[in-house]
Order: sequence, then C-alpha cells, then structure tokens
Amino acid sequence: MNSKCLFAAVSAMLVWNGGSVCADDRVNAPQAPAPASSMSKKASRAENRRLEKSVTHSLSGTRGLDATNIVVVARGGRVTLAGSVPEASQAGLAVSVAKGVAGVIAVNDLLTVRPEGL
Repeated sequence: MNSKCLFAAVSAMLVWNGGSVCADDRVNAPQAPAPASSMSKKASRAENRRLEKSVTHSLSGTRGLDATNIVVVARGGRVTLAGSVPEASQAGLAVSVAKGVAGVIAVNDLLTVRPEGL
C-alpha cells in the first residue's frame, strides 16, 4: 500500500471515529488540556504538521526500526501511528520513540505486522 493510500485510510479512520485520535483502549495518557481559544485553525494545523514531522524524523532515525510504511497523524498533541512494520518488536519501538518526542501527550498504535515481501 503506498503512502498516499495509507494516509487516506488513516484520515478516513479519524473521520469515522469522530476525529478521536485515541479511540483505542491501549492508550493510557492524561487528557489534553482544551486548546486555547486564541489559537487559530491555521496555527493549530501548523503545530500538527510540525509534530507529525518531528515524530516522523525521530522514527526514521531510530536504529532497528523500519519506518518506511509508518504514517504519522497528529491532532492536538495526540499522535496516531498507522501502517505496517516487519516485526512486532518494531511496533513497540515505534510507540516508545513517538512518546519520547516533545509535544506528544498520547500515542494511538494502529500499526500492523507485515513481514517483508508480503
């Protein structure tokens, strides 16, 4: 699945969930504070893009992690990781790395294990 199709699938899941990034029971993180009313939509989108790039950069630079098929979506500090990794241990590693990025308050793990070549 190419990254454009994967991004579309993740976006559709977020819309289907009513925009809830953390609909998964595996997420045990504190609730995000309500966004400041002074933050414009444009500023909010820019912050989400900045966080997505930061998490993607951290994942790409992690030894032992093939982040080629991982899509990152951020909304208000909540990050969703979707796509696939070749081994189950890499999914846990990806979540740990994402949680360590400044600005991330919760991580929703939608990663699947898909061995290389499939």
